[in-house]
Amino acid sequence: MRHKIRFGYKEKRNLSVLEICYTSVIIPKTLTNLLSERQTISFLGCVVQMYFFIFFGSTECGLLAIMSYDRYVAICYPIPYSLIMNRKVTISLAIAVSIASIVVSCEQTVAIFTLPFCRSNKINHFFCEVLPILRLISTDTSLIKAILAFLAVAVIVDPFLLIITSYASIICVILKMRSGEGRRKAFSTCSSHLITVTLFYGSPFITYMRPSSNGSMDID
Repeated sequence: MRHKIRFGYKEKRNLSVLEICYTSVIIPKTLTNLLSERQTISFLGCVVQMYFFIFFGSTECGLLAIMSYDRYVAICYPIPYSLIMNRKVTISLAIAVSIASIVVSCEQTVAIFTLPFCRSNKINHFFCEVLPILRLISTDTSLIKAILAFLAVAVIVDPFLLIITSYASIICVILKMRSGEGRRKAFSTCSSHLITVTLFYGSPFITYMRPSSNGSMDID
């Protein structure tokens, strides 16, 4: 039990640091633009902002998936938990997620900013996000959009499916528990992670999965 509590604390600490870095990529520059008349960002600054936004976002998706798998093993396989989710495994998973995020963020950023841009340098957004930047490209973006969609599936959809699968298995095990106290403890173990997943995935799903606003960039 002590091992589980210690590992859970490290997970939450890493997630907190990651979330601080994720929001810090956008918020300082956004606040600066709101308080000043020059609402601009340099080309290099835009590249850097997009790179780290994609990197931290991808890493958080992977970390949330690892945390859901950790809870799945802890609840469904409590006895061999220490052997399955040992320190070496958790570190290896974290490194794998970081490497994958670096590769994805590099590929997306390079693929976008090596394309020719049109004369307009105005994006209808408060930070350098992928879709507003793509609207400034003067060539056909069908191929790059297909590549970006493939990468998005790899770093966003796949971890989300792993989270759904893990919690489906967890719910099945919890419903089979005879003890009400055991079910309550199992649900409380997952509650904070479920809230985080809902907030993290809910916002982009509402933004990108809703019906099109008839081409209105202001509404988007």
